[in-house]
Amino acid sequence: MKITSSFLNSFFCLLCAFGSAVAQDKIMESSDTNANLATVTTVTEFHNEHWRKSGISEIFEFAQDVVVATNQTSRQVVVVHGSAVINGDVSNDLVVLGGNAEVNGKVHGKTVVILGSLTLGPEADIGWDATVIGGSIVGNKKQIHGRIDEHDFAHTPGLYAISQWVLKGLLLGRPFPPSLQIAWVVAGFLVMTTLLLLVLFRKGVEASTLAFDKRPIASVMVGFLSLIVCLLLIVLLAVSVVGAILIPLVLLAMITATVLGKIGFFNFVGSQFIRLFHDSGKPSPGLSVLLGMMIIYGFYMVPFIGFLVLALTSLIGFGMAVIALFGSFKSENIKPRPVFNMPINPSGGQGTAPGNATMPGVGSMGPSLSPGVTATQIAPPSLPVVGFWVRLLSGAIDLAILLAATGFFRSAHAKAPVFVVLWGVYHILMWAMRSQTVGDIILGIKVLKLNGQPLDIGTSIVRLFGCVLSAFPLGLGFVWCGWNYEKRAWHDFIAGTVVVKERMPRYAV
Repeated sequence: MKITSSFLNSFFCLLCAFGSAVAQDKIMESSDTNANLATVTTVTEFHNEHWRKSGISEIFEFAQDVVVATNQTSRQVVVVHGSAVINGDVSNDLVVLGGNAEVNGKVHGKTVVILGSLTLGPEADIGWDATVIGGSIVGNKKQIHGRIDEHDFAHTPGLYAISQWVLKGLLLGRPFPPSLQIAWVVAGFLVMTTLLLLVLFRKGVEASTLAFDKRPIASVMVGFLSLIVCLLLIVLLAVSVVGAILIPLVLLAMITATVLGKIGFFNFVGSQFIRLFHDSGKPSPGLSVLLGMMIIYGFYMVPFIGFLVLALTSLIGFGMAVIALFGSFKSENIKPRPVFNMPINPSGGQGTAPGNATMPGVGSMGPSLSPGVTATQIAPPSLPVVGFWVRLLSGAIDLAILLAATGFFRSAHAKAPVFVVLWGVYHILMWAMRSQTVGDIILGIKVLKLNGQPLDIGTSIVRLFGCVLSAFPLGLGFVWCGWNYEKRAWHDFIAGTVVVKERMPRYAV
């Protein structure tokens, strides 16, 4: 209880450190308030007047160390995920979260160190209380002229492990800090648990995987909407009081669906990666799930990206499970990757010829047939469908051209909005006029409708807005064409388009 109380007090001090300057400046603006405060002879009010007259600023840093020099005076110092060395004077509070503090000068206010240690030099002088949580106080504690709260987690393994995870994981926005040994232990436990659940619920996992393969965009949207519905249901059950007993069951159902859906997502990612190098048959679910976990956990290690990936994969997993449950998807063997088949019109125009043995595809883009040759005597030409890497190279070429044309690098901050608008207009015009951008022309690829027609202005606009949706979940919609069965990105599904390698079709008579 004492530790909890001290932690809440320290957290309150941390919050106050952000708002105290604004609040105290507002107080100083009123002469009546100053007159009333003149009767109070506390150290803080004395320095408030000093700040107002001298204009001394406060220091706030994230993920960077701070040093207050010997002849330097700071209003207050707040450091998050960094260390502070105070050789000069701090007029108010010193707050360090996720780092160590070394004081060789004077701190007039409170000193709070969370998940770090406080070192007092020979000339250190702490005017008020000192609170250290997760570390220790090194030095002469008589130099602290106030209450001392010290809670060292070094001798409590559980609290120490949690504090290290907060320091190296949570504060850096990642759930899996690779330098923390306990993180690998937890990851190993999760791998074993995931493989066990795969054995027990294999059909459900494969149904979730198939649901995501068939309806990728729907999985994200259904996951988001289902989450909102479940949260509203929990609120209604809580308000009804009688139905509050059902809340644990709803939470258990949500967790179960999310876990099984994420296993299906691991299976999908792993199987698609395997098929990049060995495109024959259906990969083993165990191997696919294990490889998928390794890939996703690699993203979990990236600072400030890890938690975003965790949230996104959990949302997608929840949506996959919901679609699999209500859509009654059944697992099936993976089919070979298709090509873009184009039926031929005997007149040489576009469209499907009567009597032609059509495949799911498009109208003709080929030349007229030779005399005496009918549509039933030819095989429909096929164009190779373009995957992720060629598209990425084409986009890089277009980006380089636009950056050079706008002189973006000379004033990037000012021209960013203009560049975004120009990027959109460029793609709409190029798609509408040629169904190709400059990068596409260089690489010999083309964007077509599913009926084989070139893009018009309406389809180009829809495809551009689809690109925005593809970019929203960390660019997942763009990468989708790298592992999707049809090699189509999200914006291709939205606009009804496909990217193909442009070449002259061959006819077999």
